[in-house]
Formats: sequence, C-alpha cells, structure tokens
Amino acid sequence: MRPMHAMHLILPSSVLRPARYFLAADHQLSKERGAVRLTSVQARLCQCFWLLSQSRINHCWSLFGTAGHLALAIGLNRNRHADPAGGYNYIELECRRRTFWCAYSLDNYLSAALGRPRTFHDEDIDQDLPSCSEDADLHADHITPRMGRGQSLMLAPVAHVKLSRIVSMILRDLYSIRPSSFSNRCALAAKYSQNLKHWRAEMSQFLDDGVNTALLIPIFQRQRNVLNLAYWHAMILTHRPFLLSNFARLQRSGNGSNKGRRRSVPHKDQTEESVHACLDAAMHVVDTVNDLIQAGQLFRAFWFTSYFAFSAVVILYVYTIQQRTAPAETWQAYFNAASRCQTQIASLADNESTLAARYCL
Repeated sequence: MRPMHAMHLILPSSVLRPARYFLAADHQLSKERGAVRLTSVQARLCQCFWLLSQSRINHCWSLFGTAGHLALAIGLNRNRHADPAGGYNYIELECRRRTFWCAYSLDNYLSAALGRPRTFHDEDIDQDLPSCSEDADLHADHITPRMGRGQSLMLAPVAHVKLSRIVSMILRDLYSIRPSSFSNRCALAAKYSQNLKHWRAEMSQFLDDGVNTALLIPIFQRQRNVLNLAYWHAMILTHRPFLLSNFARLQRSGNGSNKGRRRSVPHKDQTEESVHACLDAAMHVVDTVNDLIQAGQLFRAFWFTSYFAFSAVVILYVYTIQQRTAPAETWQAYFNAASRCQTQIASLADNESTLAARYCL
C-alpha cells in the first residue's frame, strides 16, 4: 500500500484512478503462475496503451517485449481452427486473432517511433485476420453472418491491420540496416506507395472527403480519423528517406561541382516526386489534426494522433530549412501549417505526463 499512498500524494485526481488500475493489474499479473493465458497478453497490451498515453514510451517498449514474447509462447502468431475439444471455439479463436493483430500493429508503430527492431516477423506469421463480425455475432459454435445489417465496427480495425502489414514491409525494406542502392529504394518506394493507394481505394467510401462525417456515429468518426492519419503517416514513412537524403543533394547543388562545372544529380526526378508526396502526406496529417481540434475531438489520451502530428510537423520544418534560401512562397505555407499544428499539440500538453508534452518542440 505504500507505493499507492505515495502516488496519491503526487498525482492529480484525473490521473490517480487509471494509475491505480495500472498498478492493480501489475500486482495481479505478478502473482500469475503456471501456463501463459490469453488474458495475460491482453492485460499487458492494455498497460502498454496506458503507458503511451502517459508519455512513458520506453516503459511501454520494455513491457511490450514481455507481452510480445508471451503472445509467441502461446502461438498467437499461428493459425488455428475451431476445435471445441481442444478449447478453441469460435469466440476463443476470434479473441486470439484480435489480440495478436493489435499487438502486431503496436509493434510496428513502436519500431517506427523508436527506431528499434520489431518483435514480430512476417515470415513467422500465418495467423488469419479477424473477421468483420460484431461481438454479438460471435458464438462458441458459429459466427452469425451480418447479411446487410450495416457497417460493422470491426471493418476499420481489420482495415488497420491490413495497412499495418504494408507498414511492416516499408520498415523492413526502406529502413533496413543493410545498405540498398538508391535505384532500389526508388523502386520500393513506388511499390509501397502503390500498395497504399490500392488499400485506400478499397476503403474509399469510408475515408474520402465526400463522406459527411456529421452523419457518422462518434465511433465511426474516430475510426475514420485514425485510418486517415495512419494512411498518411504510412505515406510519410515511405517517402521520408528521400526528404532526408535531399540534404546531401542540396549541399552538392549549393557547392557546385569540380572546376565550376555542374554535374547532373542522379535520380533527381524520383527524389523530388517523393519529397512532394511526403509533404502532401504531412499536410493531410496537420489538416486532419486541425479539423479534430476545431471539432473538439482531440484528447490528450490519443497518443496515436500526437505521434503522427509530431512526425508531420518535423517533415514540414525540415523542408522549410532545406528551402530557406528559396522564395517565401516555396515554403511559407508548409511553415505556417507546421507552426499551427505545433501550437495545437502544445495546447494539449498541460503537464509533462502526456505524449503531447513530449512532442512539443
């Protein structure tokens, strides 16, 4: 009880209750003995998400390592078939699938944010995706088909998993520690950019600007915003290496070439195309954040949004720095958008225990 008493003295009431739940879960998990259970993995994943909302990202990464290894220990990465005699009914199978792919997506985002290796590797995975069935449609011996009963709440989570699998390939091929030729990186960026566009085309009726979001119930509004932000962030990941490599190209251009003669810059067109794709994605992110702020729909607990906003703002500032000697119309709109988004994220950071506070420059 002593840690709880000390915590009561230093934490505000708005943080105290979730912190109590976290510590209670930690205490309960520490007493576990015997075989690993699915609920053990689920509880630790919930802890990870709370830690992220509290800006304790390294603690989250450490705890996620435990959760990920436990998931592998009970074979969540492997496909199973319904077998009531073996304890795998349809509800159990669906819970395993949802838990694993939730962990898989978080693994990718932690890797992208921290630049660290992932726990899960695609060559070790043959688990099926979750079904698009509502919880009420799941039964021990069957799953009730929806048959035209409107959009399922699971449509967006499944779409997010599909997007995360593309992100996994992007991280593997474009952020590998093994060097790759520039032409190969250009080809990979084009490939994954096309994969992302194909993914979005499949979700166009839900994601595109023509949708009247006022007609959507709050959970669908949130799902739509998350998928849009995740899509544009994936685009940033795809094209960001070319923006960073552009520093060297600009430096060479500024210095000229040997004996006053300028040499042609290899792959200049591909680089510029990727830079503009990266800028376009970053602008979509900051515009979405602005819409959320204006609608009063952005909250401190949304670590996901704060991280995406930070990534986009950095892209826009980097480009502004690169173009500092160019005419103002080249970079001014990007700078203004980044400044606005930075200010908006800062408005959420009322204390140091939020991810928004960490991402305030």
